[in-house]
Amino acid sequence: MNRFNRDALLAILLILVVVGFRFLPHPANFSPTLALLIYVGFVGRSSRALWLIGPALILVSDLLIGTYDGISMVYLSYAICLAVGAIISRARVAPLFLAGLSGSVLFFALSNFGVWQFTNLYPHDQLGLVQCYVMALPFFHYTVFSTVGGLAAMFAARTAVNIVVSKIAVE
Repeated sequence: MNRFNRDALLAILLILVVVGFRFLPHPANFSPTLALLIYVGFVGRSSRALWLIGPALILVSDLLIGTYDGISMVYLSYAICLAVGAIISRARVAPLFLAGLSGSVLFFALSNFGVWQFTNLYPHDQLGLVQCYVMALPFFHYTVFSTVGGLAAMFAARTAVNIVVSKIAVE
């Protein structure tokens, strides 16, 4: 099995796992969804169909879980995370950490802006925007941990699969 097929099969498995995870009880904003999109952006350079499969299944899960006004900003952050994954040249620790951290910050900024802009939870003025971001701060660490940790786990799984397959090929 070549690297392209291994990457595509592992990506599809991870997509299914992450989408399934979204239906399980978990702390708010603790989801490897951003990590998945960065990962799929990276491995999807060889199979652009993955760039459609991942977001499509996330969208289906959102339709089942429920959406809210302002979710368009969440999907904008998803698209940017997919693009960030596509521009990472190598699976090295520093670029992956920075991709996970920047994806988390971007998601925080865009999703909370969407909550402020498209709902009536906060006044539509500068103080309301600041209040929205301040109220969201207690959840930010969940996003960072699940994104950076999720990326580490996904790329570790990719490395493990490649090692096992290469050892089998040698024998």
